[in-house]
Amino acid sequence: SNLRFSDDTTFIAASQEELVALLNILEQHSAACGLGINYNKTKVIIVDREHDNHREIKSIGRCVVVQSFVYLGSLIDNSGS
Repeated sequence: SNLRFSDDTTFIAASQEELVALLNILEQHSAACGLGINYNKTKVIIVDREHDNHREIKSIGRCVVVQSFVYLGSLIDNSGS
């Protein structure tokens, strides 16, 4: 599933594999239109309280995993608050 606003897109995935598949689809469709993904600006946040948000995972695909980021002017973090 995904949410889009202007040039921002948010993917919601249940697993790393699903996220990588979504990113691959985005990359393929973007390339077909002559567009690319700026992986320097692409971030992943993991929210999984049962496993302490998987802090050991540093990247998924070519995307860096972060604990928080600003999206549309709002701070999003993996604490759920």
